[in-house]
Amino acid sequence: MRESEKFKSRVGDFDPNTGMLTVHQKKDRNKPMVRYTPLGKVGAEAYAQLAKGKKKGWRLCMNTEGTPMTDTSYWFKPALADAGLTDYTWHDNRHTACSRWVMGGVPLAAVAKYVGHSTIQMTMRYAHLMLGGNILANNVIDALYANAAKSDAQTDTRTDTSSLSGFQHERKLL
Repeated sequence: MRESEKFKSRVGDFDPNTGMLTVHQKKDRNKPMVRYTPLGKVGAEAYAQLAKGKKKGWRLCMNTEGTPMTDTSYWFKPALADAGLTDYTWHDNRHTACSRWVMGGVPLAAVAKYVGHSTIQMTMRYAHLMLGGNILANNVIDALYANAAKSDAQTDTRTDTSSLSGFQHERKLL
C-alpha cells in the first residue's frame, strides 16, 4: 500500500474468507476508487490487532491521541534506527512486496493490479526477477509441439489462440 492508502484503511476492509484487503485509492482519478490485494497470514494478524476493539467502518490506523493517523515518521523513523536501517522509506515496502511476488511466480499483470500501478510498464521494472522464465517458456513450447515432431502434420501457424483450451483457464485467471 502507498502510505496515503494506509491512512484510508477502515475496519472491515479485510475479508478473511477471500484473504483480500480492500485498498482505498485516489492517485489516479481514471481508476476505480478501490482495488483488492492479497493479505498473508502475518498481514492478517496485524490487521486483526489494529481492528481489535473498533467498530466496522472506523479508521484502522489511529495515532496515540486516538485520532486518524496522518504521519508515520514519529514511530517509523525510530523503528528504522533501532533496527539499524538507513536509506529506507515506507515506499520501499511496496517495492519489496512487488519483488517477492514476482520472484514467487505471481504474473506481472496480477502484481500491477494488486499494487495499483497505472501502467504495466511500472510493473515491468520487476520483470528481471522472474525466476525460470526462459525455462518455463521452453517447457510450454515443447509441450505444445511435442507431438508435431513425431508426425507429418503441418504446423498450424495461425495467431488465433481460441483452440488452446488448456490455457483458457489461465487466461481467465489473469
